[in-house]
Amino acid sequence: MECIDFCLFGVYGVDSLDRILVEEQDSCKKGCPACSRVCPANAIVFPGHKDSAIAGADGDVAGLKIDLSKLFGGGNDINVLDLAVKERDENLLASGRDAVGTSVGISDHLLNPKGGDKDEMDELMDQLDSLEL
Repeated sequence: MECIDFCLFGVYGVDSLDRILVEEQDSCKKGCPACSRVCPANAIVFPGHKDSAIAGADGDVAGLKIDLSKLFGGGNDINVLDLAVKERDENLLASGRDAVGTSVGISDHLLNPKGGDKDEMDELMDQLDSLEL
């Protein structure tokens, strides 16, 4: 649900089946495809956008939009997260609001995947990953 957390304009909501839906279409900011860049399912498209991956190009465009492992783990020449944050901040400023950078809508563990202390949930996930199921 990265897109719902990342969008600060209140565009998205969740229905009774925990599916993301567009609740406030008019709140979407023209020229702000930031949610499309962070959508892991490549489900958000803007048909008029100059970037073919964001415009909904046919075929496999996942690598053109983002590869979340590269996005949050490094190793990419173009930092798509920085671009998405920049686009969102520009639209926040244009709306008369303050820019928030990476302080809102991005989990700490996604920003710092290699650093930081592990909590109980991290330890549990490591144990589950080590099981041979």
